[in-house]
Amino acid sequence: MKVLITGMGGFLGRHLARRLIADGHAVHGVSRSPLDIEGAEIVLGDVLDRKLMEDACSGMDAVIHLAAITEFGSISRHPAKSMETSLLGTLYALGGFVKAGGKHFIFPSSGKAYGKPANLPIPERHSLNPETYLGHIKKLCEDLVIFYASFTPQLYTSLRIFNVYGPGQKAYFLIPTILSQLDKEEIILGDIKSRRDYVHVEDVVGAFRVALSRKGHGFEAYNVGSGLSSSAQDVVDEISRIAKKECTIKTDASRLRAHEAFEERADISKLKALGWSPRYTLVKGLSEML
Repeated sequence: MKVLITGMGGFLGRHLARRLIADGHAVHGVSRSPLDIEGAEIVLGDVLDRKLMEDACSGMDAVIHLAAITEFGSISRHPAKSMETSLLGTLYALGGFVKAGGKHFIFPSSGKAYGKPANLPIPERHSLNPETYLGHIKKLCEDLVIFYASFTPQLYTSLRIFNVYGPGQKAYFLIPTILSQLDKEEIILGDIKSRRDYVHVEDVVGAFRVALSRKGHGFEAYNVGSGLSSSAQDVVDEISRIAKKECTIKTDASRLRAHEAFEERADISKLKALGWSPRYTLVKGLSEML
């Protein structure tokens, strides 16, 4: 299968590209800078270039549109730019995909699109009531995908990914933030009580592989998570146990985030019905990162 991945240079994009190449797919990417991913054909450019996206989508069986700004600090500092990159990038990716006659469009949404859950675990049928920047952006992009699915004959999949982690993730996400402070007297964090569903990047890659095997037409959404939740305190305690090192946490109120749910935990039964299942426990994932 010929697969185009936008945002291939990102954390998830690199892991996904290497795995799909190993699976035998012809993998193409759009990136703003050169990449060292053996076996991938890279188009240098920006997803905000409509003509470039039309050309990049030409001849592709599937388009996986990862390109977006997802880091909390970047979004909160530059909400308009983040919105432009995500919405226009998604619009141009969808337009190029449809014009090229592709078969399957896959979009990485987020568990943040649900907002504060009415019940746990969160099923896909839960209403989307986002309260965070990222949640709003992902919902709007997903609405674009649903809109295209309503009048074109192709297949569209949204993967609502919860808190992904793993090797190679940038230091401003929680787990790398903790690991980067292990040699210090105190680990400085914000909220240590709220609970999140942490899913390993290789399990997320597995979800994309399963999604690629889907047939048919129309739109479907699937949660991608572990089905379990842990607090930042839990994560620090587990790292302390694995590393055999006593860790002291210091909370910093400036790191607290507004409008966040106390607990997020995915109902992953729908994706499991397609044959996917998470292989990484949090303990296994953390152990491999230490």
